[in-house]
Amino acid sequence: MRDLEGYRDTRYQLFMLRPTQRASWIGFAMAYHLLKDYEMALKILDSFRKTLVCNAYDYEHSELLLYQNMVIQESGALEDALKHLELFHSQICDKLSVDETWANLYLRLERFEDACDKYKQLLQRNPENMGYYTRLQDAMRLTSDQQRCALLAEYCEKFPRALAPARLILNYATELKNDSLQKEPASALLWAYYYLAQHYDFLADTEKALHYINLAIDHTPTLIELFVTKGRIYKHAGNVMEAFTWLDEAQELDTADRYINSKCAKYMLRANLIKEAEDTCSKFTREGVSAMESLNEMQCMWFQTECALAYQRQEKWGDALKKCHEVDRHFSEIIEDQFDFHTYCMRKMTLRSYVGLLRLEDVLRSHPFYFRAARCAIQVYLRLHDKPLQDENTEQELNTEGNFPTE
Repeated sequence: MRDLEGYRDTRYQLFMLRPTQRASWIGFAMAYHLLKDYEMALKILDSFRKTLVCNAYDYEHSELLLYQNMVIQESGALEDALKHLELFHSQICDKLSVDETWANLYLRLERFEDACDKYKQLLQRNPENMGYYTRLQDAMRLTSDQQRCALLAEYCEKFPRALAPARLILNYATELKNDSLQKEPASALLWAYYYLAQHYDFLADTEKALHYINLAIDHTPTLIELFVTKGRIYKHAGNVMEAFTWLDEAQELDTADRYINSKCAKYMLRANLIKEAEDTCSKFTREGVSAMESLNEMQCMWFQTECALAYQRQEKWGDALKKCHEVDRHFSEIIEDQFDFHTYCMRKMTLRSYVGLLRLEDVLRSHPFYFRAARCAIQVYLRLHDKPLQDENTEQELNTEGNFPTE
């Protein structure tokens, strides 16, 4: 609903009735924050903060200060946010959030030397965070690929076990290293074939992609990833039956691998083999319950979406709509589940996470799972509108529970 004006008025009434309760203050301030009346929100938060007694280690007070700083930043007063952080950082328990906020503010305020120092401290703490490297490069104002590559190479030497700088440096690689190379193991040729096949598949050169993946399979016929890649190449070429065949072979090589099992089921659905896909998934679902029912309970939306599309291709309109509505119900349940957090977050002071949750819920139905299911349902309804069914038994099958929301 997001009736924010009504929420503000309700929170005002609750505040007047119970002015001594913490939730009344926080809810009242958050109402103004969500309405983007930052000045009023900050006045309420500041008045509330002054009534509190800070203990030596008070996590809830710490979260209040971080939330207050977030509101100041969203108001656009970055200098004030920095001053607030400098004033209260000793009372904040989440030191990582303090350092990240500090570094971000320095960068946005173009205090590049201070930002560099902070991001270097953060990388000392966690050299696997790729975002730190990107923002450090921005803070150092490195413009050329050569400069950025040199910085990453420096961190590769500084943290030899870190994977992030070694991975990021590949973004700037332009040619192979060819001086004083050690002899590679025999498996290097296998992976060269493997990546060449994916490269040509990306370029839509199916013939070359298949050539290299076949060389890889001849080299090591027991490697599951090769069969998965070959199936993917056929899928991209439009041959869904051949793609399923290779995924099925990969799945037979390791029946205990849940990922390969799920991937094989997905390719079966693409080939309209719904019953076979259900049987494949049943290996990892709860015993005594049908796979379809168990997957619905687990909100396995990729399966239900692919299942709906398979039914649509088979012109089983009722079954297709049923699966689409199951996906819609999952999203409705996710939205309803947020109500449990309204009072909990006010009580536990997890205010930043709470605002993040509300903003996530605002765009929840833009998720690809919902988009694909909704598009499938719309196409089915348009087909039935253009060509109504005359068979009464078929019409009865279309009476599925629940409807997609009108928005």
